[in-house]
Amino acid sequence: MSAPAGQLTPSVAGAPPGPPAGASPAPSAGDDVRALYRVMRWGFWSNIPVAGLLLVVGASAGSSAIVVMMLQNVVDVIVQLFELYAIRQVIARDAEAFPYGAGKLENFAAFLWAVLTIPAALYVLAIAADDLWTPDSVQYGVTILAILVSAARLTVLYVALRKVRSRMGASSPVLTAYQADTKIDMLSNWGVVLSLGAAFGLVAAGAESAGYRVDPAVAIVVAVYSLVLGGRILLGNFRALMDLPLPVVEQLTVMRALAERHAAFEHIGAVETRVSGDERLVDVELQFAPGTTIADVEEVARGLREDLGPRLGDLEVRVAPRTNVLSVDVVGGDGEGA
Repeated sequence: MSAPAGQLTPSVAGAPPGPPAGASPAPSAGDDVRALYRVMRWGFWSNIPVAGLLLVVGASAGSSAIVVMMLQNVVDVIVQLFELYAIRQVIARDAEAFPYGAGKLENFAAFLWAVLTIPAALYVLAIAADDLWTPDSVQYGVTILAILVSAARLTVLYVALRKVRSRMGASSPVLTAYQADTKIDMLSNWGVVLSLGAAFGLVAAGAESAGYRVDPAVAIVVAVYSLVLGGRILLGNFRALMDLPLPVVEQLTVMRALAERHAAFEHIGAVETRVSGDERLVDVELQFAPGTTIADVEEVARGLREDLGPRLGDLEVRVAPRTNVLSVDVVGGDGEGA
């Protein structure tokens, strides 16, 4: 998963002590990713029989709301395949421990979900608006039971995703999009159940015109919600898929901050900047004097973050020494080179 900005640079002042003897180790980022993968895998395989059931129902029910569910299931099958692949790559490569995370895989999966969801929602809006203006009859009976099966599955999946997200220390684009997708599906399923129940009552009472308009009205509400959420995810992840340098003015600000701290190092090497979505990163190579410790290097990085924060806002700074540095401060002896 993508590491939060404050965790991109691991601590160099020393590792925290391990758990006491006999105590259970705290869950790691890898455990969280594997838990997410298991939940997503269950969601994918359990979706296949339910999708087949909804396909049969949708072909015969004449319900606009069921069309929403059918299209959502098609989008789910396509996107979940890629999401499972992305998460599998994270696990196989231990990428949850990689400083840059696996953001591009995750951002692309979220972007793909939004790209497929938006046209599907527009299609549903078109047919639902037509059905609202000239309502058609909707068949009931086993339709409600079939949708209840789907709604129950999605509710279980959504609860499991919330539990996984509560344990993860950072927000993942894949988890965000997948949870949003599941939430939309769950709400639309329960909305269909309520709409069909209300419509059935109205039709039974003789108000057929009003009863048949409930179904497309629910479909329109869910489609609009899908459009709004899909648009937000599309724009956010489109920006995250682009890697650009900081603007020239901000790059000059970085160089001025380095010049102000010239006494802490001997020479400046490569300076690279990157803007990816909301993430702003500066990588600096510095030549230090012999005897410099890792703690000294981290102090320079911390000072640069403090200097640049008020000027450039949220910004992560990483300093890479071009010379060997000592792993600890040494008093009266030789230190071990890092």
